[in-house]
Amino acid sequence: MKSSQPSHPFNQPAPLPLDPALAGRYPTNLIGHGQHGEDYRLEEIFAQVSQGVCIEVGAFDGVVGSATYAFELLGWTTILVEPQPDLAAAIARSRRGRLFAVAAGDHPGEVWIAPHPTDPAQTGVSARPPETDGGEDAAPVAVPMRTLDSILAECGVDRVDFATIDVEGFELAVLKGWDLDRWRPRVVILEDNTRGLDTTIPHYLRERGYVCFAHTGVNDWYAHSSDRALATTVACLRQRLRKALHPLLFKSARLLLPGGIKILIRRVASAR
Repeated sequence: MKSSQPSHPFNQPAPLPLDPALAGRYPTNLIGHGQHGEDYRLEEIFAQVSQGVCIEVGAFDGVVGSATYAFELLGWTTILVEPQPDLAAAIARSRRGRLFAVAAGDHPGEVWIAPHPTDPAQTGVSARPPETDGGEDAAPVAVPMRTLDSILAECGVDRVDFATIDVEGFELAVLKGWDLDRWRPRVVILEDNTRGLDTTIPHYLRERGYVCFAHTGVNDWYAHSSDRALATTVACLRQRLRKALHPLLFKSARLLLPGGIKILIRRVASAR
């Protein structure tokens, strides 16, 4: 989840300091904006690609938490998808990439978004106008919904090197509107706030040849199983063990541990 309290104004992109914990682990010629150093690791993977193509679904303001912003500065083609009108306007001010102020889904149509009164990252999405109590909640807004296939076709690109998808629980719908066999992105980064408890997306991607090979924060990294440079046996086994053991840890904690220790474990996990 991207923080809604950026350290700089929406319309004045500025380099964010590299987390000291990452110093020495990643290249330093990028301006880092990724939530957990994603752009630094992506540069390692795509070091030999000078004019790549990337797409960011759920682009927030285009700067805070963005793994694509630094690549745009390096000359890549960037495609940004953000349905919230105020955030899309911020992207238009700060980014040069192709902006689609729409929701991404599994079919063309229309959805309703209910902006959160204080945190844009918690905005709700529904197929019908959500009910409001007339309080502080902002009025729901209808926005178009498109598939990634149609967006990429309109952009006229012939490939996608990497994609990041952060849509607060609607990742599966986004994936269903994207023909992975056709586009074959090398890296797909997906947010998983369930921390492995929901296996729907891993199963969906596995059926299409994609396996989890890395993990940063709440983000799972997927590559096609044929990409042995990324989807190595050791990397995939490590992630499979993490996904298998993490739910067991928390189920056991709920059953066996006192309340205070359970809270501590949750806090430690959320900080990872």
